[in-house]
Amino acid sequence: MPAAEMYVTFCAETDNRAARLDLDTPTAVARITCWDSGDYFAEILEFETAKHVYTSHGQLVPDECLSERFQDFFVALGG
Repeated sequence: MPAAEMYVTFCAETDNRAARLDLDTPTAVARITCWDSGDYFAEILEFETAKHVYTSHGQLVPDECLSERFQDFFVALGG
């Protein structure tokens, strides 16, 4: 994967709190957002085309391996 800057943000207190992982690479921006409810949304936007090259949403399972769940995301990002 090209060099990337990564940021983790914990969103404001709500009934369904969220945490975001933002990744900035030379060719794309990407984000995974996960909510306390277990819902998640992942997306990658390519700079050159200004199009989404990856989107996924679903429900996380307790004790699930996140690296396996998001493997396709990181492959699409180039890693």
